[in-house]
Amino acid sequence: MSEHSKETAFLKRLMALDDCAERRLLEARLDAAERNDQLVRRAMLGVGLLLGLSVAGLSYSAILLPDFPFNRSQLVLKVFLVLTLGSALCLAAYMCMWIRCRRFLNRLRDECRRVLETTLETRLQPRHGFPYPYPQAVNGLDWSMYQNKTLAGAGPLRKAV
Repeated sequence: MSEHSKETAFLKRLMALDDCAERRLLEARLDAAERNDQLVRRAMLGVGLLLGLSVAGLSYSAILLPDFPFNRSQLVLKVFLVLTLGSALCLAAYMCMWIRCRRFLNRLRDECRRVLETTLETRLQPRHGFPYPYPQAVNGLDWSMYQNKTLAGAGPLRKAV
């Protein structure tokens, strides 16, 4: 699991603590964006594999076919050239689509952070105006119990020989 997906899962767990319509809508959008991101990555993997195989086939044809540069009427060579060009174009298009999906997912994650931040700010605000105990309780403490006592016979530390 990548760091990106770990952070997204963490944001989802935090958002599950607050049950409101905005959170449910944001979580549904986040799920859809994650599915799209995974789908595009899998498509890139498949097209990348096809590109690698077609380049390997083209290289194999270049080495083993007689009269490689001059004999262009061979069907095998044309098939590998078309597969290489097509898969390279598809891979470029999928990479652009993946970058777009990732940017959208990052924007959704930022929106989740803002929603969580406002939720935490409203829940963690002090109710009485005093985030700590009242001053009367602090002034009434007996500070004498925190004084250290020196043991009898305890002098400066001696070096061990």
